[in-house]
Amino acid sequence: AGSGLVNLADVRILKAVTQPDPAAIDITAKGDPLVGLPNEGVGSDALGGWPAAEVPGNVIDNDVATKFLHFRGDAQATGFSVTPSLGYTVVTGLTLTTANDSQNRDPITWELYGAHLSVDGPWTLIAKGTVDDFARLVDWPRRWKNVTPIGFANGAAFAHYKVMFPTVKWLTGALYSAPNSMQIAEVELLGVPAKQPIILDVVRANGTSGNRSPVGVFDGNTQCLPTQPGGLKDGNIVYSDRDYPWNKTPAELVGAEYVRIFNTDKGTANATYTVTTSRTATLAVAHDDRNTPGQDKVDAIVKAFAAPGTFKDTGLDICIYESASTPARPLSVFAAELPAGTYVFAGEASSNTMYIIGAMEKK
Repeated sequence: AGSGLVNLADVRILKAVTQPDPAAIDITAKGDPLVGLPNEGVGSDALGGWPAAEVPGNVIDNDVATKFLHFRGDAQATGFSVTPSLGYTVVTGLTLTTANDSQNRDPITWELYGAHLSVDGPWTLIAKGTVDDFARLVDWPRRWKNVTPIGFANGAAFAHYKVMFPTVKWLTGALYSAPNSMQIAEVELLGVPAKQPIILDVVRANGTSGNRSPVGVFDGNTQCLPTQPGGLKDGNIVYSDRDYPWNKTPAELVGAEYVRIFNTDKGTANATYTVTTSRTATLAVAHDDRNTPGQDKVDAIVKAFAAPGTFKDTGLDICIYESASTPARPLSVFAAELPAGTYVFAGEASSNTMYIIGAMEKK
């Protein structure tokens, strides 16, 4: 007969996880241009940087026997930026592999950013989270990949990526010493090839501050959240600072790119949205039907780059689900075909719904 005792080395309560796209592959390859962050070069524990044999490029060399170690990692966020030779991709997950020694150096939180213009940004936050396997009390094996999937919803394509590790593991007791760096053997960015988007960059300025879901606390220059998978379609969220979804989307507009602007800016005449596009496309302004006359209002929004009447009413409406009592708030769509360039959309002092900026392939 047994003793009736059960020995458990580790018990974990796992939260629900999001799986990466099942078609996703590692979009990085050994030799892709990569920069350690902060980019301090070969250094020492006292000066920062990394050892001569533990350089940033090791993080994508497909060799778990090598590693990237950054001496700043115990005190600040460290990581790397990379330009995959594959080109534009949509990333929906990552894998991380521990390095050879002290588990106290393992990253336990991560942030992923994307950029269009260069490996120096400007950056858009794609997702962030925890490394549940590395954070557990029992040591995760050395040179071992995470098992709990790290996935997230994302529909935005980017040419450059930045991975940052804000915190590393910190255990106390006789068996452990305080971490003095961040180390990682391998990072895989899991994604699928994608077409270059029309909208390359959006800079919001002079807006209104607040604290609203889904973005949380924001100020007048907080940048817009990325578009969700599928672009403009029923159920996707319209704004960065409201949880309102699209509803009754016309078939002609499904899948269009759009800017998740801040609805709070509707009362700020000085707010601007500077939009950079990659190619000739149809740009659109969706304008609340209560703000009449609509043509005059739209002309004022685009006055910095378009003559009056350039943006014409398409006859299409897109609708926002605001509440059960207002399930389809209509906005009229005005559009114009414009070449690649940078366009400044002006603010509008209104008590109604903030306008929306969109982009579609030219007809």
